[in-house]
Parts: sequence; C-alpha cells; structure tokens
Amino acid sequence: SRELYHLGVLLEVARVLHTGMSLEDALSTVVDAAIQVTGTERGVLLLRNAAGELETTVARDARRHTLDPKELQISSSVVRQVADSRRELIVTDTGSGSGMAQQASVVRLALHTIVAIPLEKLPRMGSYDTTIYAKPAELVGVLYLDNHSPGKNFSEMDREVLRSLALEAATVIENAKLFAAARAKERIEHELQIASEIQQRLLPRCFPKAEHCSITGVNIACQSIGGDFFDVIPLGSRRLGMVVADVSGKGIGAALLASMLQGTFCATASMDVAVEAAANRVNQYLCERSGDDRYATLFYGVLDTTGRLDYINAGHVPPLVRTAMGQIYPLASENFPLGMFDFAEYQSERVVLKPGDFLVAYTDGVTEARNASEDLFGEERLQEVVRSFAGSTVEELSQAVRQAVREFTGGAPQSDDFTLLVLQYKGKPA
Repeated sequence: SRELYHLGVLLEVARVLHTGMSLEDALSTVVDAAIQVTGTERGVLLLRNAAGELETTVARDARRHTLDPKELQISSSVVRQVADSRRELIVTDTGSGSGMAQQASVVRLALHTIVAIPLEKLPRMGSYDTTIYAKPAELVGVLYLDNHSPGKNFSEMDREVLRSLALEAATVIENAKLFAAARAKERIEHELQIASEIQQRLLPRCFPKAEHCSITGVNIACQSIGGDFFDVIPLGSRRLGMVVADVSGKGIGAALLASMLQGTFCATASMDVAVEAAANRVNQYLCERSGDDRYATLFYGVLDTTGRLDYINAGHVPPLVRTAMGQIYPLASENFPLGMFDFAEYQSERVVLKPGDFLVAYTDGVTEARNASEDLFGEERLQEVVRSFAGSTVEELSQAVRQAVREFTGGAPQSDDFTLLVLQYKGKPA
C-alpha cells in the first residue's frame, strides 16, 4: 500500500542517517527520498548562509546523480515566496489556474510540477520574568523539487512524509552545527591549554639564590590564560631586578600583550639600563604597537647588595614594604601606565631596605578578590596579613597571603588574575 511505501522510505532514511555519514551525504539521502516520494525529476536543498541568504547546498536528479549548482536553474521566485511565508507550496500542474503560469521563472523553465517545503528548527522555549513562551522557529532553508510534466495529486500522507523529510533535514543540519561547534570549542580549549602551558613556562621556574636576598612568586590566571606576569632578572654586581605587570583587559588579547611586554621589558632591563630608561623605552614600544585601549601597569625594582632599591611604578598598585619592626609603607608613584601616552616621561624612586624587611608586590587580582557576597578582600586586609606575619621566609609570607585570600573568597569564582611576588632583604654579604 501507499502507506507502507512511505513508511519504508522514512525508515530507510532514518537507517542511513544513523550510519555516521558526512553531512553532505546525509542531506543527499534526504533529497533523494523526497524525489522518490514526489516522483519529480530533481530536488534541491537550499540553506541559509552566514549572511542569511539561501544558497544551493545539495542538488540531485531522479537517478541519484549530483547536479552542478552553477548550471542549475530553479524558480527563485517560488523559493523566495516559501522562505518569506514559511508555508509549503505544492503545485502539480502550473497551468491549471494555480497562478504559477504568471511567474516568469516558471514559464521560462517550462515547469509543471513544483514542490517547496520550508526547513525550520524546532521551536525553542524562552522565558521572561515568570512568563514562558515559545520562540519563533528559525528558517534553516528550503527543500525544492520540480518536474517538467504535470505530476500526481498529493495526498495528505504524501505531504506528511515531505514534512517529515524536511524536519529530518533540519535536524541533521542543526546536529551537524552543534557537533561542529562542540569540536571547535574543544579545539579552542585545547589551543588555550597549550597557550596556558607556554605562558606558565615564561614565568621563572626557579628563583636566583643570592646571599643578600630571597625571592618567590606565584601567578594564577582567572581564565586559562591571563594578562598578569612577574619575572626576576639577574643583573651585574649581584643586583637583582624584579617586575610585576598587569595588562588591561582579559583573555587572549591581554595574554598576547602580556607575553610581548614580558619579553620586551626583560630584554630591555637585561641591558642593565636605569629603571626609568627601561620604562621610557618600553612605553614607546607599546605605544607604537598596541591599540589605544591596551596598556599595562607595571612595577620594576632593582635591589643591590646594600639594600638600595631603585624602582619605577607605572600606574601599578603600590607594593608594600614590611619592615623588620612590623611597620608597613607603600611604594606609590604618579607615573602613567605603560602604553597609554607616548609623551610620558617616567621618574624613578629609591628606598633603602633594612635586613629583615619584606617587599610584597602584587596585582589588583589580590585586593579585588571577591567572596560570595561580592565583598572585596581589599588593601586593608592585605596590609593586616603582611603586618601580622610571624614567619621568617618569603615562601611562608606568600603562602600566608594566598591562604588569607582563599579563606576570604571561600571558593567563589574570581574575575581577575592573581599575581604575587615576595622579596626579603637579608643584609649586605660579608
């Protein structure tokens, strides 16, 4: 019977689609089945591209051969009508008062049977406040079939089968898009993981062993990659350079600029120029090569064996000095961030550390760490942790700060990178 025939067609399509074939082969199967059901000469599947325009994706004939889309001519007016109205159009004889005889493309192509079915995604549910509603179905494309001779009359069963095939095609396309999106997301996550590993390798793996000071640091990105970095630069006469920076923004753009800044600044500082000269050179470099909305705050200090610390603070959160007596004072400055203004001239400052003094440099991801109530950890809490520190090593002080922030946030997700560099001056070597 006709019903069994239709059922057989649908079951065969379902069986073939579940064999894991490519999207093109799957859509060709649907078009072939539609041609078989309608008895037409050819079938065309047009899908919306990124610009929202319909373009031919699959074109087949009754012998299951693929047609060249460049040589294919169809009734564009019919396709447009169905796409605009979202209503199917089935005409078995264009010359029998259907209104099709007046359409130029139908006459020019001598078409007698035309079938066009809109392909739509299944409606999705949306909500607003307490109201739940169905979002309008999105048009995926149009399944178009035609014949140069009058066709048979279509029963309601025939129409239902065509609708089922159109729905099958829309589902296959949507699943393919979801699969492609998942694969793309997986690929991006893999690439970001590699980028994160590379970025972490750019940070110091071990810290210089010096008689007059000890140093340690940690960097934790809030995403897989971040815009913070720190570095330690051994210089002549047993001096030690240290840098902490925070690039504006987050994500890939910030990470790329941070990597560029780290390489440029460390190369410049390694030339053993004055701290203000290093800042001036790198500022010019960034202004020439980064966008107007890209800049970085930075702290750079050079410590010698006598405890003299020459530093430049380019708009960075002021590092804290904790004296051996437990007093706290910040290393602030009025310099602009790097990369903000090409006319900026950077001025250095100097302090002298005493044996037992600690220097704590950090990024605002420390003080702006938030708990579940959106409260900030804040500078006062940080200063209190540093002031009340009872240990004796840089590792212990770093751990104390990290533990205090961890307890305050209580595991709440963070929106900024966390970077901390701790130095202790031990005194002039004998």
